Amino acid sequence: MENERRVQQKAPASRYALLDELRGLDLVSMMLYHACWDMMFLFGIWMDWYIGWPGRLWQQSICWSSATVTLSIWATAPTA
Repeated sequence: MENERRVQQKAPASRYALLDELRGLDLVSMMLYHACWDMMFLFGIWMDWYIGWPGRLWQQSICWSSATVTLSIWATAPTA
């Protein structure tokens, strides 16, 4: 077994906890938004606020935060 080759493993890249947390919060918000969509359009539970500007604001906050976090992760990624 002395002749066995040892494989060196790469050390994992450091991660930004804040970006991971923001991405997780964004995903939870997106799941809740889509659950509300299901309640409205699949189960017929009407929510006036969801159709109005609060729902639109929620939708856009998910969109823009997701894009911002994704671009931040891409910008801080190490190049190969």
